[in-house]
Amino acid sequence: MRDVSPSSDLRKWAHTSGDFAEFCARYADELAAAPASEALETLIEHIRSGPVTMLYGAKDESHNNAVALRDHVLTMLAEEG
Repeated sequence: MRDVSPSSDLRKWAHTSGDFAEFCARYADELAAAPASEALETLIEHIRSGPVTMLYGAKDESHNNAVALRDHVLTMLAEEG
């Protein structure tokens, strides 16, 4: 789902800054904006239906866009109750 991927500018910034917490915050801002917000709702519907696999191309297994997206989605689901 390309629309829920971080922008190229954000990926480049994250690669040079190394600040994963700030990356997550900026990524959350991107996810809140259209068209990402609509795509995020579609992703959440898929998650509610069954397992979803998130892919990433980073070498770091702990600090990448899939981890940030997973954490963001889990937070959204927890806030729903």
